[in-house]
Amino acid sequence: MKTFPYNIPPTDDNCYITIIRHGETEDNIRGIIQGQKDTDLNEKGFAQARLVADRIQGERVDLIISSDLKRARDTAKIIHERHPNAEFRIDPRIREKAFGPELEGRNWNDIQRMLLTSGTHFDDYGEPETQVIERLSSIYHESIDKATSSDSPLHIVFVSHGGAISRLLKWVARQSGQPVEGPKLGNTCVSRIMVKKEDGKRVGRIVERADTRHLQEDREARKLADNVDEKLEDKLTK
Repeated sequence: MKTFPYNIPPTDDNCYITIIRHGETEDNIRGIIQGQKDTDLNEKGFAQARLVADRIQGERVDLIISSDLKRARDTAKIIHERHPNAEFRIDPRIREKAFGPELEGRNWNDIQRMLLTSGTHFDDYGEPETQVIERLSSIYHESIDKATSSDSPLHIVFVSHGGAISRLLKWVARQSGQPVEGPKLGNTCVSRIMVKKEDGKRVGRIVERADTRHLQEDREARKLADNVDEKLEDKLTK
């Protein structure tokens, strides 16, 4: 019988959202800014996806929502294989931030030199931060509204990207008064939000953040690169 995270079953007034980052890509290794560039998982990325799918295989999952970008979608499909009865949806609202043609597809070190020479900042390029937060918070609210209504999913899994996940977690943390900063978001890391009613309002609290314990079961998958997405996340969110 499948269980819920922490063996704590939700009620009509609360639910879980589990957020998983996609597996590794070749651009991660090469130091290439991906953004909304549609890249594939590499062999290690597929192995990581299988490990995170194994990790939550014993949990009840009602709904899986994936970014439409292939690296997230392929990670989500592997998770869905372990939960064939779960509803599966693709939603572009949880895709990575668009960093624009000036940054996407370029090497991290080249971009740093370009910014230094031009006197510009990462925030000057690509999708406005307010727009990113708007689409992420939109799907978050929509999900918890559905999850806390009758006959609806009680455990929802998002499969997304490092920058998008970082922004969503920080937004949730600010809403709930939790510390905003957290550990780096490695490939296939697991973060969890428990949403419940407090004083008549639904409040999401982060109960797990950027956990990769499942990767330690595999020597190769455990050697996570300090890849460019994590460096970019640090730079953009300071």
